[in-house]
Amino acid sequence: MKKVCLIASMMLLVPALLCAQETMSTTGMALENSVGIGYGLPYGVLGVNADLKLFQNLYMTLGMGTVLVSDDIAYNLGLRYFFFGPEKSIRPRITVMFGANSIVEVDMWDRGPDNEWDTADDFVDESEWRRYQGWTAGAGVQWNFGATKKYGLDLDVMYNFYSQLDVDEIEEKDHETADEPDDVSVSLGFRINM
Repeated sequence: MKKVCLIASMMLLVPALLCAQETMSTTGMALENSVGIGYGLPYGVLGVNADLKLFQNLYMTLGMGTVLVSDDIAYNLGLRYFFFGPEKSIRPRITVMFGANSIVEVDMWDRGPDNEWDTADDFVDESEWRRYQGWTAGAGVQWNFGATKKYGLDLDVMYNFYSQLDVDEIEEKDHETADEPDDVSVSLGFRINM
């Protein structure tokens, strides 16, 4: 059901943003807002992202997507600062956002026949993927191409500097185990500027 909601919201979000900004490109003004599809934290792992201009070179960024290994929907909301205006082809940027930044597989253990924890006969009963929220910052670049710079590619390197995931707490409190996720991740996407 969550994936159906995600697909439906993507189908509504992308055309609405494209139609709402279509008249700006015909007036000769720079294309300032953008929407894209891609992979990585700004895209909610695999999904859509929109950059909406707030002030000169400062944008609100919104991302929503699916977590590939579970039936979960991930989101990110934050601020993005571009060092150059929308008229430039190469636009370096920095981003700070809050949302899904740690996705880990958690093994849920069960006690063995001796009914005691932490003995050799404990076993993994089942595993599941879980999503945790936190703060992420990163740097990247958006490369716009074409005569009107309407299309672009973006690449970001993101660093998770705070996550609600605490592997030690999971192990102590719930008798579950998980590996520490990577603090650094990369995202890649295709953009349409409006």
